Parts: sequence; structure tokens; C-alpha cells
Amino acid sequence: MEIDLCAKDLTNSQILTKGMREYDIGACDNWLVLHHWNMENLSIQLKHIYDAYSELGRKCSFETDYYYPLCTYHTFYSEYTRSDYGRLNNLAYDIENCRFACAIHLQCKAIEFLYGVHCILAFDFDKSILSQSIGTIIELKPSECNFKIKDDHYIYPYSNAVSVLHV
Repeated sequence: MEIDLCAKDLTNSQILTKGMREYDIGACDNWLVLHHWNMENLSIQLKHIYDAYSELGRKCSFETDYYYPLCTYHTFYSEYTRSDYGRLNNLAYDIENCRFACAIHLQCKAIEFLYGVHCILAFDFDKSILSQSIGTIIELKPSECNFKIKDDHYIYPYSNAVSVLHV
């Protein structure tokens, strides 16, 4: 039996989200990488910063051990659905997770990542704001990652996950 991830509700023709997970994001490769640059001149209103001490940025584990706290399970339930977003953890420690957070956020244009320090989602990008910074990586979100909002009745399948990023 195949699950239709984009089935429509027959009563109101809205799309139903069924069991979305990280791998359902689809093709989102070929990020343009800029080594040793940062976006410190970008206005604070145009970025979200997840540092190593924040809930989403901190080092955590899904296994019980002595060194790291347990990760938060970002699981969303609704009728006939379950969506799981384990990648919304360790943002300051895993560039793939930082990339995923940007990929699902409709306004995100780029990330700035410094291992063990921060993951920044940037909602604007301009080369004029760049400063040199050893060890920092900037990656620009490729156009393949941009979702097309079809009409006013379209329900964005990652809206629950994006709401976690705004906490």
C-alpha cells in the first residue's frame, strides 16, 4: 500500500499532510559554499541564530548517555498523520541539520555555520554584508529548494516544523 503524501480532503479540497519526514524534502543539493566568511553585518531582524546553548542548537543525543542531554522529539500528530523532524536538533553541531532547517523555511536564503558555535538562518543575502572569518562557512540555498505556493488553499507541509524554528 502506498501512502499519498499530498492527498486532498474531499470536503474542502485542501491538501492533507500525511507523515512528512526529513527525507520528504526532496532534491535540495548543490548549495553554493563560501569558506571563511560571515554575515555579521546582516541585521538581526533578518536572521535566526541558534547557538550552542540554545534548545535547538545545543549538542544532544537520542541515546541515553552521560555526556549529552536527550534531544527533543519534534513529532507532530493530527488525524491519520504523524510527522517527525529529528533534524531540528544539534543545529550548531551538524551542518546537515542547519541546511535542513533553511531548506524547509520559505524565507531562508542562506546559512552561516561555525561548528560548535552557531547555525544562522539568513533571510536576506548580499555579498556586500560579508566579512572574513576563519572557520565560518556560508552556504546559499539553491533554487531547487524553493517551494512554489500554488494557491491560497495550499497548506505548506513543513509549517509545523518551521513553527519550532521560531521558538
